[in-house]
Amino acid sequence: MSTAKGKKGTRNYGNGSIYPKPNGKGFIGEIFVVINGEKKRKKVSGKTKTDVRIKLRELQNNAEAGLLDTKPEEKGIVFYDFAIDFIERRAKFKGIEKTSETRDTYSLKKMGDFANLYIQDMSEELIERFFLENITISQSYINKIFQLMNRVFNEAIRKQIISENPMRWLEKPKSAKPTKIIRALTVSEEQRLLEVLKNEDILYAPQMLLSLFTGCRMGEVNALEVRDFDPKNKLLRIRKTVSEDNGGVTIHYHTKTYHNRDLSLSDDVADFLSKCIGEKEDGFIFLSSAGTIVSTSQVNTEFKKALEKYDILDNTLDGDVTCHSCRHTYATRFLESGSGVKVLQSLLGHSEIKITLGVYCDVQDSFKQAQLDTSNKYLENNNLSII
Repeated sequence: MSTAKGKKGTRNYGNGSIYPKPNGKGFIGEIFVVINGEKKRKKVSGKTKTDVRIKLRELQNNAEAGLLDTKPEEKGIVFYDFAIDFIERRAKFKGIEKTSETRDTYSLKKMGDFANLYIQDMSEELIERFFLENITISQSYINKIFQLMNRVFNEAIRKQIISENPMRWLEKPKSAKPTKIIRALTVSEEQRLLEVLKNEDILYAPQMLLSLFTGCRMGEVNALEVRDFDPKNKLLRIRKTVSEDNGGVTIHYHTKTYHNRDLSLSDDVADFLSKCIGEKEDGFIFLSSAGTIVSTSQVNTEFKKALEKYDILDNTLDGDVTCHSCRHTYATRFLESGSGVKVLQSLLGHSEIKITLGVYCDVQDSFKQAQLDTSNKYLENNNLSII
């Protein structure tokens, strides 16, 4: 079976083409027809290729007979079809990265049958009911779906398909699913972990150690190349990150928040990184045994194995511990040392200081008490008292 150039799994039928929907449920057909002397692309969808092929022929016949409706709002446009077209065009013409396109497509898939309604029929009440019926999905997915729907409706307004956004006054719902809080390691937990990482055979231990002592995201660590390290000046340039996409990994030539940064390393960390590089002159510093780029999930799997095998965690404490806890731990120790939060924001590459304040300001109780004692002593020395 031949496929159309540029789109895998696409087959031409006359002037049209048919390809599977991204969610695997049914097919989409595209055809160019002439309406009032103007060539326009039309889309149809169906459960089978035969259904779509028939609809394409009907479109072509109606166009040739001058019967094709030039006002789609009178018959309605399916939200899913319009959204897919919008996502594809946005990725193509605005240079949106593949991961963003995939994320939007997956968010559309999570909408299920609701996405098969006509855009014109999607009222505020229906949308609110949809979110209430799906209130148990994660807050992250609620946010993604909410944002996607808003963008699609605004595009529909721009194309004069609808006159106003039905979500204009709708507040983003809060998920009923409990949010997992990633916590930092305590000092004693970190001490036990360091002992294990330094002396036991733990896969990806170097990446875990580097994150613990630089605060880098694991995707940033796995994206490091030899050229990113300046041993003479002990500088580490953070310019890239690794993300996971459809079971594979992708290198992005920017960080998660698009805030590139240079980290000044201590002598110990610089020496450690030099040993990791060894005789390499270029390429990625950290690769799998198969020579492939390492993903965050791969590191996280080994990290959790080590935590369990060597009984590192204090299970009486709340919060989840993942390899991202290495970054939290770095930030927590930084604050406990008395260093400033504004400097920490820069080191972590946060776009706004409220992120640093909101996520990384957990400190150990012993540190809090020590700081409180210092404050009380200062008041006492200056004869400042309540009585």
